[in-house]
This record gives sequence, structure tokens and C-alpha cells, in this order.
Amino acid sequence: LMVHPIAVAGWFGMFVTMLNLLPMAQLDGGHIVYAVAPRFHQPLARGIWFLIMLLGYFWIGWLFWGFVVLVLSRGRLRHPPVLDAYRPLPPSRRWLAWAILVLFILTFVPVPFPS
Repeated sequence: LMVHPIAVAGWFGMFVTMLNLLPMAQLDGGHIVYAVAPRFHQPLARGIWFLIMLLGYFWIGWLFWGFVVLVLSRGRLRHPPVLDAYRPLPPSRRWLAWAILVLFILTFVPVPFPS
């Protein structure tokens, strides 16, 4: 299958976007989950990390990205402390979190590079 180079670049951009939207540690997805539901960030981050490690069975790259996130978060997968942790997210911004969740689901691929 021959794919145009621009299509390959678009696919790669969506793949990197999906990686950044993983709800762990200091990735953008982690910031969003922490803004919406700070109490659920830590358990969700751990669950997603375990899921990523299990997906390593199907594509070895998931193991690499799981370990990169673990190293960059110093093994904790926590969100860093913020100055005003008790101010809730305004309702006008909650729809953005739902839109980003839909974007993550649409761009997630369990086996990005089939062999």
C-alpha cells in the first residue's frame, strides 16, 4: 500500500497527539484529568499505565512509551502540585474536556505500526 507522504505526516501527527493525550503524569491528558477530577487522576493514571504496559504484548513501542512516562514522572505518575487546587473547573470548560476525550478515542490505535 503506497500512501502519500502528506498522509503519513498527518498520521504521525495524530499518533503524537494521542500519546500526549494519555491521562498520565505531566502529559496534556494528565493535566486535563487533574483539572476535571483531581481525586481520580492518580488511580486513572495507574490504570492507563498498566493498560499501556499490557498493550506492549501487541506492539513493543507501548513498553517504551510506558517506561518513558514512568521515568519522566519519577515513578509516581502523579500530577505536580498546583497553586490553587481547590478551585473547580468552570462549566464552560468541561465541554472541552469531553471534546478532548473524543479526540483521544478517535486517534487511539492499539497497534500503531503493524508488522
